[in-house]
Amino acid sequence: MLECHSINPSGRSSSASGWQGSFRRPELVKVTDRVYSAVHYAVSNVLYVITDRSVVVIDTADSMAAARAAFSEFRKICRLPVSHIIYTHFHDDHIQGAKVFHAPGTQVIAQNRLSEERAKARMLLPYKRRLNALQFGFRLASKDRAVSVASHSGNGYVPPDVSFDQDYRFVEGAVGFELYHTQGETFDHLMVWLPEERVLFPGDLFYPCFPMLSNPLKPDRPVLAWVESLERMRLLHAEYLVPSHGRPRRGAENIDLVLENYAGAIRHVHDETVKCINRGLTLDETRKRVHLPVELRRLPYLRQIYGTVKWAVNGIFRQYTGWCGLNPKDLDPGLREDFHRVLAEAAGGIDRVTKRARKALGEGRYQLVLELTEVVLDIRPETSVAIALRSEALKRLGRATKNGVARNIYLTAAATLASGSVALKNSQRVGPMGCDGSKEIQRLGYKGQVQAVDAINGWYDRRMYLFPAQNFYSGSDFHNYGYWLSNTRTPREACENLMEQLLSFIPEKKGTILDVGCGKGATTRHLLNYYSPETITGINISEKQLQSCRLNAAGCNFLLMDATKLEFQDNYFEDVICVEAAMHFNTREKFLCETCRVLKPGGRLVLSDVLFKGPTRKGNTLVPTQNYLKNREEYRNLCIKSGFKEVVTIDATHECWGQFYRHVLSRLRNRLLIEEIDRPTFTRVLRNLVRRNSEMGSYVLVCARKSTGP
Repeated sequence: MLECHSINPSGRSSSASGWQGSFRRPELVKVTDRVYSAVHYAVSNVLYVITDRSVVVIDTADSMAAARAAFSEFRKICRLPVSHIIYTHFHDDHIQGAKVFHAPGTQVIAQNRLSEERAKARMLLPYKRRLNALQFGFRLASKDRAVSVASHSGNGYVPPDVSFDQDYRFVEGAVGFELYHTQGETFDHLMVWLPEERVLFPGDLFYPCFPMLSNPLKPDRPVLAWVESLERMRLLHAEYLVPSHGRPRRGAENIDLVLENYAGAIRHVHDETVKCINRGLTLDETRKRVHLPVELRRLPYLRQIYGTVKWAVNGIFRQYTGWCGLNPKDLDPGLREDFHRVLAEAAGGIDRVTKRARKALGEGRYQLVLELTEVVLDIRPETSVAIALRSEALKRLGRATKNGVARNIYLTAAATLASGSVALKNSQRVGPMGCDGSKEIQRLGYKGQVQAVDAINGWYDRRMYLFPAQNFYSGSDFHNYGYWLSNTRTPREACENLMEQLLSFIPEKKGTILDVGCGKGATTRHLLNYYSPETITGINISEKQLQSCRLNAAGCNFLLMDATKLEFQDNYFEDVICVEAAMHFNTREKFLCETCRVLKPGGRLVLSDVLFKGPTRKGNTLVPTQNYLKNREEYRNLCIKSGFKEVVTIDATHECWGQFYRHVLSRLRNRLLIEEIDRPTFTRVLRNLVRRNSEMGSYVLVCARKSTGP
């Protein structure tokens, strides 16, 4: 990447529009003495070329607001008038800020087909508004959008004064400009080349992720022409590459390699798809077979966070084949609703289909949930359980995917589904005991501790439902440090390992078990590998998390309940499990006493817990001071004091916290390296991580058994 001087607008927050991490701080990047790139002001960059007497602007952002901000910063270093505006193509994020830069005498240049392409877009304007709302997440809160543009940008477009067919050249203030028609992203696309400066502006033919060769919602793009355009760029041997998305790059050898790999990836997907077509494979079979070679897949600028290989295959397949394919079933298909009705009858009714969808959700097969609930909702659109399952599956797909467009589509669909269902809204208001959650907390006797409970609820409810947390745990709804073995690769695997370590303390997994502090139900879901649903009970003090639990572990019993005031009769459960929650209870001793009471004689409590170095964590109200324990020996003594007779404690600090810390640190460095996060974000997260490590005392695994006698 280009190492260059940058100018940061002091105190300015990032733009409301962004693209895969462009919620970073806006920045004016100096490429050469003449060339600057304004990045992160909007979804696309504003590019400036300073000549001896004027400024030439290439692309103008997605709104006049973003354009003004970018231009205001540029004006701190250059006050020359704008003589030319060049549109690389007709997409709104490149043309809607033009009026900010335009003045009497400013000449606007575009390729001939720009006006034609804009006319097509205007013809389908109602559809375009709907698809943009999906693709760019206009109905989502800004924090939930992965890729976005300005949704109400006004009309800052200025029509071209000059248009050309294949090439156009001009000289302005001793700087030569060469414009070439280069199709790819669009049919009207152009590139700009400054021969004396050795600077290439590729527009949208290169950006730092796998290209959107086929958008799920938009017309197909000229894939082979895209490759040809990139090969044409390579012949220029540019010293600087200044794209309309992403940061500039420097070095002729490096740029040539990047363009070669980018073109190679596109050609590979095209050629492999054509091979599958010629072999008579279906689209589904082709999607399964076509992948990028490993050496290309690992490149940071070919990550599938915007375009994807599967979407590209869809588009290429459609370009070369008819809409029917080779399956006569598709020649004159019947009504989907009729087929779904017969399918549900064959399955034994929609209740059975719904039950299978619930199981699929617990298995993490979210696409299957969508397909099964579609059967149910086609027959009975008001089925609230199917709506809830479908909405949850959409949320999890959205939170788990690294692709920005897919995330917006999934989450927008989930939000639309939820907002349109009165039944779902009502079900979200009702707690597990048929009452409002906050009133239930009061009934359980929190009184003076309500504030602390609210703090714990608020912290976890915010953190566990954020996209980074969902993504970190692969959409599994775990939220623990986990237990890391030598072959453990992901946090989800580590959390599953931790459950296995704890359950290994229970030789005979039978009878009833209580999951205390069950989070969003991932731990409870894991218990279903050993226990039947009717034998499992989960408790939590967050109604929001319990809603997720009921979807994650269908058939289990979930209750809003305080771990220190268990509403169960004596000698009720065979076993109790608690994963990384006891440090929050007010207090551990009350929890241990209550657990011992509700366990049957000989029953076991198995848990994992965190001990901190001091009585309190600085600035943290989530861990009561009364819970301070110095070491495992004190933990063992507290268990015995609470009524347990056989207590085993194991120090798992290295396997749990230590390995988790190393994994997060490595992941953080990699994200900085591939520019998923910027340096300030890296520094902030690293500081918090190091502070947490300094506070950590030990991580313990505990097995405590209740006496079988008096």
